Amino acid sequence: MAEKRKPASAEEKMPESNRDFLEKTAVRGLLRGAISKLIENRPEDPIAFLAEYFDSADNKPGSNKVAKAHQELLLTHHSRPAFESNMMLAYQILSAPKNAKSKAGLKGDLFTELLTKILREVPSEMSELLLKKLLCYENEVIPYDIFHSGVMTCFIFLDFYAEADGLFTVLDTSHKKEVDKELCDTVLNQLNSAMNVTKDDPKSVLEGASKLRPDALAIALDNAFGSVVYDETMAREDFVSTAVVMFIAKVKPLR
Repeated sequence: MAEKRKPASAEEKMPESNRDFLEKTAVRGLLRGAISKLIENRPEDPIAFLAEYFDSADNKPGSNKVAKAHQELLLTHHSRPAFESNMMLAYQILSAPKNAKSKAGLKGDLFTELLTKILREVPSEMSELLLKKLLCYENEVIPYDIFHSGVMTCFIFLDFYAEADGLFTVLDTSHKKEVDKELCDTVLNQLNSAMNVTKDDPKSVLEGASKLRPDALAIALDNAFGSVVYDETMAREDFVSTAVVMFIAKVKPLR
């Protein structure tokens, strides 16, 4: 005798809808957040941006807070308005308590670790000079204004470093990776003069350097080219290092 089949349950009769699946897996909220961030930041490379976003969306216990905060900061350039909200979110990530018994707040050791991570592409001998200006005690609680200032200084420093490196490339017309020292000194002096008329904050220094007066630089270069004897040269590393020291001299210590 054939066995009687049990009546189908409501779940068996109604297949899971696409919406229910997305809600159950929390994918819908993640996608909504990704699209919102994409529109807010308007990156030049949306695909790479989304890849970074989904990578930073890992909220598993024990995940590296510094890495997540750093990824949040990399979602858009510091000059874009959306960077401010990303900065606040990064601060919240780092300030979250480790467990129910610990207190919320960003400590100096995590702050220094983040700044070091931001500067990782810069030669250590140069980044260490800047980090000394941004030094905080290991167990010191870092308020948001200090966090904001330190992070912005590091990102602006990266832009300045790239500008100085690019300036040497312009001077190195023979592609020998060495340029007449008198010519380099002339450009560096003009760069220093442009920075000295700015306010004592990294953003103003960067703007002053990027707006180096073309007429003054052209005259200085013309005079320098007329007297070049090529007795002594300057390498790229020395040129960039000298420019970096001038930039750091304009940075006020955080403490």
